[in-house]
Amino acid sequence: MNLPRAKNEMNWNTVIQIVTLVGMIAGGGAVWGTTQAAIGSMATKQAEQDASIRANKEQVSRIPNIEYRITVQEQANTSLVAAVEQLRQAMADQSADIKVIREILTRVEPQRR
Repeated sequence: MNLPRAKNEMNWNTVIQIVTLVGMIAGGGAVWGTTQAAIGSMATKQAEQDASIRANKEQVSRIPNIEYRITVQEQANTSLVAAVEQLRQAMADQSADIKVIREILTRVEPQRR
């Protein structure tokens, strides 16, 4: 039995496909490595932020009666705003009274002369 002789030729399409496959695998590995490094960096930053938040909560908790103090300040600010508004209204009323007095004086002065 005679076997056909195999050709020993290089198919360029196959070579290009193999090179492309190797390049894609290498690129995927590079992207995977970069992604894993970014995730690790984010995890480290998150741990630092969690520690910072815990430290801030600890400092705030050391201040005695902070909620009560803030409430008292808010009430004081509200009453201060009301007092300023009353003062503004009194100034407006006084200004109107001064205008009326000025008009009366301008009418009375010609009669005096």
